[in-house]
Amino acid sequence: MNQPVILYLVIFAAGIAAGIGLSFILKIIQSKNARELAEQIYNQNELQRQKNTEQMISNIKESFGNMSLAALSRSTEEFLKLAKSTFEPEREFTKKELENKKGLIDQQLGKMTSELEKVSGLVKELEKDRVEKFG
Repeated sequence: MNQPVILYLVIFAAGIAAGIGLSFILKIIQSKNARELAEQIYNQNELQRQKNTEQMISNIKESFGNMSLAALSRSTEEFLKLAKSTFEPEREFTKKELENKKGLIDQQLGKMTSELEKVSGLVKELEKDRVEKFG
């Protein structure tokens, strides 16, 4: 009777050892799975963080572009207003000056025309006189 009890005890001890070994192996597998799962979650979070960062950078670039375009537009409008208010009196002055010069040129052309008419008359008179003398 001792022998079957010892056999049962050995089998029982072997079962406990096998159970402990199996549970140890399962724990190692579970820790590997947990580590792999943690790495997957970390990688997914890292990818999502990179996407979010790129999206934020893109939004910032777009916003900055819009703001700079608006600022440039406003400054251009202000520059054009300032240029108009600055150059309008200068343009008026130049226009009047050109009209005065045009008037002086027209006046000179009128004098030259009358002088040419006189010269033309003299040439005709000289031609007439030459025809009478030599004709």
